[in-house]
Amino acid sequence: MAPLHACRAGVTAADPTACPADDSRVADHYTDHIMKVLGIESSCDETGVALVETADAGVPILRAHALHSQVQLHEAYGGVVPELASRDHIRRVLPLTAQVLEQAGCTLRDLDVVAYTRGPGLAGALLVGAGVACALA
Repeated sequence: MAPLHACRAGVTAADPTACPADDSRVADHYTDHIMKVLGIESSCDETGVALVETADAGVPILRAHALHSQVQLHEAYGGVVPELASRDHIRRVLPLTAQVLEQAGCTLRDLDVVAYTRGPGLAGALLVGAGVACALA
């Protein structure tokens, strides 16, 4: 998580017990905080990454996204080959993540949440997304 603004010297809004409850700067942080959420999709034959900003109220805003399709990879086999799909996700997910972060003008430290597709999908492909999400978080 990105460093939060200081409400007193040496005390941050990340520790609400350290600041008086009536400190408006702490209250403003929790009511106006914009969350940056990085999402990873790897359930089948497309690798997708997106960055969304959301506040407590309002509609989430898509800041950047990238998608890689494996259609050409699987075309010769007449359908999706799970092992090939998983290996291609491994090759694509980090470069796509870097592309999305650059387009959004963010770094990993700016992220509040890293989300991933849990299912349904191909087990190996889902594990790639889960593993990368856990490593980035």
